[in-house]
Amino acid sequence: MRLSYSFSGKKALDSISIPLDARRVVLLTGTENFSLRLLGGIIAGLFPITELSRVAQVRALMRPYQGQFDLEAGEIPTSAAYVGNDPDHHLLFAKVWEECVVRDLDITEAKKALLDFGLDAHFLRRRIASLSGGEKIRVSLANAFAVPRDCYVLHGVVPWLDTRGRKALARAIQKVKESSSTIVLLEQEPHDLAPLIDSVMWFDGKTAQGIDREAFFSQPVLSTEVSAAAAVLRHKLASFEGTCSNPVLTFGDISLHSVPGCHARRATPLLKSVSFTLDQAKLIALIGENGAGKSTIAQMMMRVVRPQAGEIRLCGSPLDFIAREFITKTVSYVGQFPEKQITLSTVEQYRQRARIQGNTLALSLLNRYLAVGNGPVSTLTALEEKLLCLAISVTPHTKLVILDEPTWGLDSKGLILLLNALCDIADAIHPAFFMISHNRDLVEALGARTYLLQDGHIALAEPRSGRSESTDAT
Repeated sequence: MRLSYSFSGKKALDSISIPLDARRVVLLTGTENFSLRLLGGIIAGLFPITELSRVAQVRALMRPYQGQFDLEAGEIPTSAAYVGNDPDHHLLFAKVWEECVVRDLDITEAKKALLDFGLDAHFLRRRIASLSGGEKIRVSLANAFAVPRDCYVLHGVVPWLDTRGRKALARAIQKVKESSSTIVLLEQEPHDLAPLIDSVMWFDGKTAQGIDREAFFSQPVLSTEVSAAAAVLRHKLASFEGTCSNPVLTFGDISLHSVPGCHARRATPLLKSVSFTLDQAKLIALIGENGAGKSTIAQMMMRVVRPQAGEIRLCGSPLDFIAREFITKTVSYVGQFPEKQITLSTVEQYRQRARIQGNTLALSLLNRYLAVGNGPVSTLTALEEKLLCLAISVTPHTKLVILDEPTWGLDSKGLILLLNALCDIADAIHPAFFMISHNRDLVEALGARTYLLQDGHIALAEPRSGRSESTDAT
């Protein structure tokens, strides 16, 4: 198929030709922007939207999705499934079983679909709010692949998935390839699916061109530019060696039985006697399976979740007895879903607040990385949302910066900008950095001290002798 799309008098997609052949997987990679999201939605039949809202504010938000669509050749797939890079946009109900029922799956089909993605039957009873980001994506993928379609469009799902999740996705894609369906991947971290990908297209933000598949996958997983930006941050933190050795935060024998938001008590504790220390001007990374409790540990650092045993100390004092204002000033947090942290309407309002508060660090970050107009924050990209959350949560008193799954929704240029912002923060205030990520290549490029959370226990992760092989589709 070949298509163009424009809105507000500007072309967002310019005569893009995508080979939607049966039993093939097409990868579109390159620039991550609003136009790429539009492209995925158009292929899946979600856009353009024709129904108008009576509410002026809603009409303004919908305008980009109601543009001029020109199908220049081929046809839109008759039936398609779409899973995007923000799982909260796919899960609308309170419990997992409700999400399955609305997709016309009976209980037996729902259980099998979940099991195919490594989620056992008890997930049907889980509340959506109790799921990790990776678990939400796996539920969304399970529901999408449970129903036969002509085409499956997956946008940026890989960064959310652990090793088991990526293998489950590879198996699902392989099964689809054996049918008469097509898969379109809009992905910035595609290497684990390389054996399944038949053709690669490079998206430059408006157009797409086919590129040599073998040449693309023979390149390093991290681009030279990303590796260089990671090296700058690594060397900057190393330069503070000996001058910044104060412990910022310590976990002492922390245990937790219940999953936050889940009323059912677990048969085994989520966390079992977890202990570690974060030192100033150091970078620690936490890896582990989806649902292992990584984000719960991050929430404990801000006293959003309280442990049932053990003690957390922030800057030497028990976290339970520290004033909330001190925690807010001391801990900067960029969560899995940054849009939930944004409460004001525009970036300019945050800029004005930073001026009033005299927060020169926040103002510097806003001016350098978010030099945008006074438009609504609802139009920000995933990168801009993360940069905004980072800028508005740091102060000259910040001692700890937490980044939970920071790579989803970012292309190479976006990741470089995020790393540059972290360099600016490291240079200004020398905080400890705590990163949760499935991107081992990035973690290793940053020289992070890496912990593995598994079966409730935490331990130093074994170093990899080399990059792991691509996911086996079988």
